[in-house]
Amino acid sequence: IATWHYQHQTLHITFGDGSVYEYYGVPANVYNKFVGTNGQPRFARRHIFGAFPGRKVSGAKPKE
Repeated sequence: IATWHYQHQTLHITFGDGSVYEYYGVPANVYNKFVGTNGQPRFARRHIFGAFPGRKVSGAKPKE
């Protein structure tokens, strides 16, 4: 996970390869735990990716 932002219960996550995903209906308390942990990728795999509906917004950036 490279970056993320959260607005209106939607969590946008950008991965190291440049792909971007949105996850909907993420409560503020789950987001706050995600931000507060030292292991965001592990937390996201366990508590966000399979638990909330999401979609891929953009693909990986091509390698130069």
